[in-house]
Amino acid sequence: MSPNYSKNLPTTDNLVLNSNIAPFKTGSNTFNLDIYYVNTAIENIRNVFLEFNNSDKNLGSLVDTMKKVGLGNYSSIGNYLSQEGKWEIKITVQRIGEYDINQRINVDVK
Repeated sequence: MSPNYSKNLPTTDNLVLNSNIAPFKTGSNTFNLDIYYVNTAIENIRNVFLEFNNSDKNLGSLVDTMKKVGLGNYSSIGNYLSQEGKWEIKITVQRIGEYDINQRINVDVK
């Protein structure tokens, strides 16, 4: 069984993106993202997108819009990590009245 993936991504404007992938293997995974200021949920989010790229496998980009499941909490389920290898996941948080947040995480799926 593969371990879950979890990473806290601090941003330049004091937000934290807490990213979780379970079960973190090829095939179907659940992607959860918690977005908050230190101990305070963020409310001015319009959309959250995930973009999946695996350049080693010459796969085209896959983009998904996450669903809001709570204040500052977003989730998505899908087969976006379809093959083993190194994946780049770009997280885009569109905010109302502020600049978007763009973060990238690199994962190695086995």
